[in-house]
Amino acid sequence: SNNASAKQQSSSSSLPPRPPNPYDAIKKAIVINDNSRQNLIRLIGLKSLFAKQLPKMPKDYIARLVFDRRHKSLALLSSDPNKKDCGDDEI
Repeated sequence: SNNASAKQQSSSSSLPPRPPNPYDAIKKAIVINDNSRQNLIRLIGLKSLFAKQLPKMPKDYIARLVFDRRHKSLALLSSDPNKKDCGDDEI
């Protein structure tokens, strides 16, 4: 009985290694309007992204929502070094 339980324990602890998850490499950022240069650049990029994806929505309404100090946005960031700090690093 003890031998069987020891055998079950050792088999359950030797699970195969987890394969790499490609989503683990995605960079994420919570972006708020705190007047920091980096967040303002990202907010401008998000405003442009929303305006492009929602062409019928008024641009001033998008800007009002995105730049609201109570608003928080989740941005997925590109790993392309050419897009760093230019507002195009949001995916």
